[in-house]
Amino acid sequence: MRSSRQYRDFQQQLARRELAAGYIFMGSEDYLIDEALTALRDALLTDDFTRLDNLPREGKSILVDSILAQALAAGHQFTVAETEEQEAELTDARKAAEAFDYVAYQGRDADVDNIVMQLATPPFTAKRRLVIVRDFAKFRKDDQERLLAELKKESPICRLALTVSSDAWVAEKLIASKGCGKYVVVLPDSDFRELDAMIDRWAKAGRFKVADGARQFLLESAAGSLGRLKVELEKLKTLLGEPQATSHKPQTEVTKERVRDLTGIWREYHVSELVDAVVQRNRIAALNSLWRLDDWNESPVMIVGWLGGRFMRMLSSNYGDARLWTRQEIVFALRHLATIDLKLKRGYPEQYYLLENFVIRRTQPMRKTA
Repeated sequence: MRSSRQYRDFQQQLARRELAAGYIFMGSEDYLIDEALTALRDALLTDDFTRLDNLPREGKSILVDSILAQALAAGHQFTVAETEEQEAELTDARKAAEAFDYVAYQGRDADVDNIVMQLATPPFTAKRRLVIVRDFAKFRKDDQERLLAELKKESPICRLALTVSSDAWVAEKLIASKGCGKYVVVLPDSDFRELDAMIDRWAKAGRFKVADGARQFLLESAAGSLGRLKVELEKLKTLLGEPQATSHKPQTEVTKERVRDLTGIWREYHVSELVDAVVQRNRIAALNSLWRLDDWNESPVMIVGWLGGRFMRMLSSNYGDARLWTRQEIVFALRHLATIDLKLKRGYPEQYYLLENFVIRRTQPMRKTA
């Protein structure tokens, strides 16, 4: 997109404290989006607390007490017993101030009127507030246009950050047409070197020795996703135990068999993840889970059963995921699953192709004909 920035440029500008007037983070890697948002929050909010650190003890107490009192009055809960100590007071004050000056929304649940109100609210302690809106592409077009209009206002009291999946072509086209390309930060897709480096860092921190076969199995399980690999490594660490404090601890061997045992333990969990991703219309996550289950030779009939069960429950419920689907969409999905089930039982040769087609068709908004 014209005038957009690469992620490396964003990181360098952040290190120099050169903050833009707003941001649109665009990419398919949730891990990198979370990393970028955390870095932006730390740069925008944390540095503004230096004035609390530099105050004399008496002045600090007055300001801290004021922040805590207003935060508690607003319903924010903190450990009051710890505020008797200076550092504990300051820690709670930071939490209180962040609660006022930082707010995050999920696209499918957010109310745009509320977001606009937050953007117009002056900061409490920081120089500028930070409002994050995830899943920009899940808003209606008129709401997307309102958010982009707010972004272009470049408020002096607030920074707005939007996130957009890299496969949201319609939203990307709208962003370009509204002249918002300068706010875009393009996040890279993960490559093998980044995945391999994450395994190395994890092994060093836990004093694990990762066998070549185990490393390859982990990379395959990650399906090219840093976020997925992080989840798999956290599971493996739980199975193997936390590292000991002493540096003399012998390295624990991580073998391919151990990793394979772990994937067996969590296989049902991954089927559940696939179902969650489908009903949340997260196509990339759903396909990654499906391809992983294909590698493990998971039963397609069992997957159809899990999907069918979830959609049946959604058909009788107006809560949670059911709100993302019309009744007609749910009925079409169940009919599609019934057709797949019949083909599977008749010995259709390309079984996972049927499931892949289901994921692609049902994770996009339904057209007039399904």
